[in-house]
Amino acid sequence: MNRSKRIQSIAKVAESEEKNAAKEMEKSRQLLQKQEVHLQELTKYKDEYSESMNKSFAQGMDAVQLCQYRAFLANLTQAIERQIQVVSAANSEMEKMRALWLGRYNRTKALAKAAKNYQIDELEQEKKQQQKIVDEVSSRNCNHAQKKGFW
Repeated sequence: MNRSKRIQSIAKVAESEEKNAAKEMEKSRQLLQKQEVHLQELTKYKDEYSESMNKSFAQGMDAVQLCQYRAFLANLTQAIERQIQVVSAANSEMEKMRALWLGRYNRTKALAKAAKNYQIDELEQEKKQQQKIVDEVSSRNCNHAQKKGFW
């Protein structure tokens, strides 16, 4: 097996690895998007709950209700803080998957280029070899013709 065929085999494996990395990157991107939407929903709910609490407070509420509202609001704030951490981790994972894919993409392209270059070199070598054979045959025919007195 010549060099171009060997490198093409390696390039096919690299291309498969690149495709798998692209799929994993897409999964991580979708998970990040899902986590960001959840964070937005929590934030929106907290804002709506705070507004509702303010309206209820303006209309008058007892101390027990106020404590319950504040406790629930504190829980929402903690949930949002945890979700921010989840989003951050999902973003880090997505960036890690992107870097992995990019590395594999670059490797695939480099291997494909190397295979093409090897193939071009092999074709040039083959042409040179064929030309050498043609030159040798021509030279022999010419020498043979000279010996026979054709020239």
